[in-house]
Amino acid sequence: MKSEYYLATVINAYRRALDGQDISLCQAELNHVAHRAYTTAYALGENAQTVNYDDAQTKGESEYIANVLAWQDGVATVEMRNRFKTGDVLQVLSPTPSFGKCITVGELTDGKGNITDDAKLVQERYTFACPVPLRAGDFLRRERI
Repeated sequence: MKSEYYLATVINAYRRALDGQDISLCQAELNHVAHRAYTTAYALGENAQTVNYDDAQTKGESEYIANVLAWQDGVATVEMRNRFKTGDVLQVLSPTPSFGKCITVGELTDGKGNITDDAKLVQERYTFACPVPLRAGDFLRRERI
């Protein structure tokens, strides 16, 4: 079972590849999510490497931060999945032209209307100013340090 974030990342990379975008950028996109080593087994037919028996798994280059629930008049409403704070730089995962754009998180407001600088409650809704157009179903991620 893969997360919605994993699926969005992989499908986005493949969609961009099918649409003729730079294949090296599409391949690099796949490294943002946790995964085992990739094989060409199903793509190239008969292959003894169909299953990767190595249990080692990369954590991926990015961390899944939030689901975008809405964006209106320059304000994003998100559902937190991993902790983030004011000043963090988040990247947009989207099928739209906003893909890959970065947002610096400003003042946060939680679901109860309280102002905070730390989004630490899992699945809590937070709002913050966001100049990049988003849409429901987009994801926000942060580069791993």
